[in-house]
Amino acid sequence: MPNLSDTDHLRNALYEAIVNMPISWLNTAQDLKRSADLLLASAVNSHRTKPQDTRIVRGHMSSYCLLMGFAFENLVKGVHLSSFSQSATPFDDARADWKDGGHGFTDLARRSIDLSDIEINVLRKLQEFVVWSGKYAIPNKPGRFNLDHWLTGDLFPDADQLDAIQPLFSKLEAIVLQTVPTA
Repeated sequence: MPNLSDTDHLRNALYEAIVNMPISWLNTAQDLKRSADLLLASAVNSHRTKPQDTRIVRGHMSSYCLLMGFAFENLVKGVHLSSFSQSATPFDDARADWKDGGHGFTDLARRSIDLSDIEINVLRKLQEFVVWSGKYAIPNKPGRFNLDHWLTGDLFPDADQLDAIQPLFSKLEAIVLQTVPTA
């Protein structure tokens, strides 16, 4: 049985290997997206079969946006991390640019990737779900509370933004996949 120092060394080596590989961030993003897509399909089905029950649709959409926000957060971090591939400590170097507890992925994406206005708006909306609207009834800071969005229900992505999610995910996914060594 390995002694504690061997176990610690192995754990630390494995941690460093995983945290510094953009593909590990992509894998997590893909898992989150698969779960989110199931919720979106359920929301669409509920809207078709029970259009009067808006609470179910709203709940599914809120959870979909939260999971898609987490998926994009991981994916954007993977893209950003890939730009530090020549660094001895890519994760530490990349993390220095992460804002808002790591949840400010829209600005990080804008600095790392050429994005259209609709793509930026999609990321902004999904980021709000990660920061607060997918988890809490109201933001924990008054400055984050957008009364107009609250009153109009404009928290959710609109139809055009929903249509932009899959192509944007594929675009970022392709960037990360370019960093994967081929055999």
